[in-house]
Amino acid sequence: MVLEIAILNVRRGKSEDFEASFLEAQRIISAMPGYQHHELRRCVETPDRYLLLVWWDSLASHMEGFRKSPAYERWRQLLHHFYDPFPEVEHYTQVTEGAAFHGAGTIAGGRQLDAGGATTRTIEVHVATRGFLALFGLLSVFYGIYCFIHPGFLESFAGVGATSTTGTVELRAMYGGLQTGFGALALLGALRPSIVPTALLTTAVLCAGLGLFRLMGAISASEVSSYTAQGLVFEFGSALLAGALLRRWTASA
Repeated sequence: MVLEIAILNVRRGKSEDFEASFLEAQRIISAMPGYQHHELRRCVETPDRYLLLVWWDSLASHMEGFRKSPAYERWRQLLHHFYDPFPEVEHYTQVTEGAAFHGAGTIAGGRQLDAGGATTRTIEVHVATRGFLALFGLLSVFYGIYCFIHPGFLESFAGVGATSTTGTVELRAMYGGLQTGFGALALLGALRPSIVPTALLTTAVLCAGLGLFRLMGAISASEVSSYTAQGLVFEFGSALLAGALLRRWTASA
């Protein structure tokens, strides 16, 4: 792990504008691969001076991944015109560690830009979200691959069977390919923070759609089998959880 440190001297009278721009800019950096978390602190003695701390997986995550990405141009447009002089950025590795710090946070203009507690909550959100995507992805990929290899199992398990070669191909495509692709996107989100919002939104929308039409189909048929009930619980539960995690992820970014 590498800690990026930059002392930011903001032009006189521009602190509030800088803080407002940083609230938008931090969404950019928090979505980058290799990013862990960050803090922005305001100097007590010099109110126009800030300390930016960003924890990265490696030096390359910052210098190669972020600095050379298209997103960096937007970061530069949002923040660089506030600095006078332009800050020097340095990177540090940990030598020793003391007791855990739980700060009260940096409050500026009535807004909390970051804090020890906020950082902890952000990490908790990231762990929960990526854990959900990993579990959902693994289940979907496993189910999809199994359906592709053994499409006949669906007849006894879900009451869905093929009466022709074309039907078997269709089962393998819809239950095998679609489920596997669905799960692959979730797994990609679990591995890459920048993909998380897309993976969560896709999961929420697709699961809600599947659950809604499954429910409408059951109402139309006036029957709810055990397979249908299990599907409804899984799909609506996954949609609600994905939606809730998406809101928390967006709020913590």
